[in-house]
Parts: sequence; C-alpha cells; structure tokens
Amino acid sequence: MSQSSQLVPAAHSRIAPHMPILSSPAVAQLPPYTPAPDYSDSLPTYHPNPTSSELVLEQSTTRSQSLRPSEIGSIIHKFGRDTLVLSDQDPRAKGPTYGRHGLICGSVQLGDSRGTVLQVILKLTGRMDARRTGSGCAFKKMLDNSYTLWSADDAAVKCPGSIPFTVAFPAQFHDTDEGKAFDLPPTYTVLLDSEMSGKVTYLKIAYSLSVGIVRGRGKRDAGRGKLAALLKGDGANTTNITVPLTYIPAHSIAPPQDVQLPFLPQESIQSSFTVNSTTGALAPGSADLHIQLVTPTATSTATLAESTSIPVHARLTGPAASLNQFVANEGRSEPKARVTASLVRKLLLKINGEEEVYQYLGCTDLVLLPPSTSSLYWAGELLHASKSGMSGLKNSTPIPTALVGSFDAGMIRVQDCIVISTLPASCGKSGAPDKCPCVRVAHSRPLNLDMHLESRNDSVTEL
Repeated sequence: MSQSSQLVPAAHSRIAPHMPILSSPAVAQLPPYTPAPDYSDSLPTYHPNPTSSELVLEQSTTRSQSLRPSEIGSIIHKFGRDTLVLSDQDPRAKGPTYGRHGLICGSVQLGDSRGTVLQVILKLTGRMDARRTGSGCAFKKMLDNSYTLWSADDAAVKCPGSIPFTVAFPAQFHDTDEGKAFDLPPTYTVLLDSEMSGKVTYLKIAYSLSVGIVRGRGKRDAGRGKLAALLKGDGANTTNITVPLTYIPAHSIAPPQDVQLPFLPQESIQSSFTVNSTTGALAPGSADLHIQLVTPTATSTATLAESTSIPVHARLTGPAASLNQFVANEGRSEPKARVTASLVRKLLLKINGEEEVYQYLGCTDLVLLPPSTSSLYWAGELLHASKSGMSGLKNSTPIPTALVGSFDAGMIRVQDCIVISTLPASCGKSGAPDKCPCVRVAHSRPLNLDMHLESRNDSVTEL
C-alpha cells in the first residue's frame, strides 16, 4: 500500500493548538440539572373576553381589530338588473370606508342578457375641489384608475354572472403642477362662512368607485371590428353604477398622560414668545412680557381624538408693572388683560395664488394660579366646541366640520394648532377670538386632531 493511501489511527489524531482541552475535574464541578416542574395544573385559564367578575378598564383597538368576524358584512348597490357588492364592511358605517392601503373587495353581479355584455370596467377616482368668494375655484384629479374586469374577445364565451375584483387604494398621488408626490388625503368636506371677511369657502375631497357595463343591442358578433365599433358607442348601451367611498388614513392614538403642576409637567414640550408693549395688547408704557407655552408631548407626536381634553399651561414672566394688568386687585374687580387658548384649524388653499383660511374649533380662558413676584402661572383645558357645548364659534355651516386630521395634499393643506393669545379683558368672553375686534398677540403650535377616532375606537383616553 502506498503512503498516500495509509490511514492514520484516530488515537494519534492531532488536536489544533487553539482548541482547549477540558479535563475531567472541570467536568465534575458542573452543577446537577433536573427537569423543570410541570406547572400546567397551576396556571390560570386565560380568555380574550372578561368573565362576569372582571371589567375592562381601558381598551385601544384599531378598526380591523374592533370588528368581530360576525360583524363584517357587505354593502349592496343595485341599478336595474345589475348589482355592485362591496364586502368586508362595517354594517355600522354610513358607507364603504377604507384606510391607508385599503383593499376594495367585492363583485359585480350581472342580471339577465349576459349574452349581450361586451365589457365590464371598474374605475377608482379621486378629486379635490376648492372654491372661495372673490378667488374663483380650482380642482385637481388625484386618482383616475381603470380596470377591465371582463371583455368579449370571443363571441362564443358568455360573460359570467358574477365577476369578483380586488383593487387597492394607492398610498400617494403625483401632482403634476407641484412636480412631486403627496400622501393621499382623507375624504374631506367643509363649508365656512366668515362674517368678518364676507367670504365663503367650500372645500371637498371625494373618492368614488364606479362600474361600467357595456351591452350590445343584439347578439354579439364574433368579428373584432364589429366589437370595436360597439365599444365606441355604435349600437351599445352602458350601465353605470357609482358609489362614493370614504377614505380615512389610520393614525397612531395619543397614549394617556398625567399632566400636573408644578411647572413644568413631565412628558411635555414648551415654546416661548414675547409680547411687545407696542402691539396694543398691553397698557401704554408697559415693559415686554415673555410667555412660555407648555402642552403634553402627545399633542405633537400622536393624533388626538375630538373628545380629548388638552391641558394647556402658560407662564408669563416680566416686570411686576406689566404682570399687574393680568391680576385683579383692590382697585378693580377684573384684570385689564387675560390669556386665552384656542383650537384653530388653518387651511392653506391654492386658488389663483395662496390664501389662508382660519376656522376656530374651540376656545377657553386660562385660569390664573397663585402668582409669584416675577411670574404668573396659567392653566386650562382645551376641548372641541362640539364637545364643550360652546356656541358662536362658527357661523352657519350646513355641511358639518370635516372629521379629519392635518394633511398636506398640495392644493389643499390643513393644519390644526393650539393658539395662545393675550388680549385686553374688554374683549367679550362668549365669542370666538376671530370675532374679537381688540388687538391681540398670538403664538401657535401645530397638533393633529382627528374626530374620526371617536367612531374607530371603543374608548378614547384623555391626555
């Protein structure tokens, strides 16, 4: 046997120098191990629903999680002999509702005369409209997507009685005027009538799903030329079924927070601005004041529901002579100036140029806390007008306030803000700040208020 074919005995195998060798004493020092005990008999029984002796204290769920399978149904729209069915819908909703990347699932049910059907087309559309007195109007198509569900390429094949479909809402749309993409905005309709400016503003963002069923007047011809002529309208009838859709992109919900004094509260953000005596909000000869606005962090990091009570804290710092205007003393029963907080919706419209429109959703006077020698502390809570029982904040509005949060769709931009204002006490406390003729100094901070959270969740927690 040659040397290359010789086998080396295993007992003489070499061990790499970097590999440690465990001696038998080290192995003997390892602690003994025993099998884990069986706890299956002592574990409690868990169930997703509370028992008769238990109570749900807090629950935060998404729309898909809050609906049990038995609660999901279909919405049916009939037009003559044809039917459009939209599945996976909440029967409690007023109409078909979809979220971000939502799937539109359903089917087209055809009645009789299926042998004359030439084509079935599904179309998803979205459009923005903006109108303002004195500025004109503007509109923009966001979506115009068509899908051919069935076509009579062969005259021998009869159209099926039921045609299922599934299409998805895109996350964005491309604005050719702006040259960039924007997130698809939510369904939005609002009408504002301003007494001060005398202008009416109407905004609408709407989506719809339509089905077009093209039928010939007689038996289909197998020739493609004849079929093409029919599709162009020569001897063809078209049935259109159009259904409005509600699009609501999902948002994260603000977590509960315990916001308390002393100043500053935990989990809060703050900003500051200066009130100059030259603005007229302070008495002549007064020195400038510095104001710090403090609100919970959640007002900037998450979406707030309509019923959420927003704690607002403010600190005024300056000379005693200037601060004295905000305090009642022995010589006067009421202070000369006060501090207010408002919930404001700002709309930026592009109609033959850019215009800003403001809508006041809520207003409150901040309460003065025990003062120090150089600072005044104020605190209060902001609540949407529809929940606080306030009136006079908006003029007559036939169309309800849009139940959406902040968004930017290019032609229409909506931003909710907290506005802190200092103004003379002579301004009436019953009306909204936009109706106050007095000079005031305001400072705003963006937030995201979404009134759809009320209907999408079983419970909403205040900040």
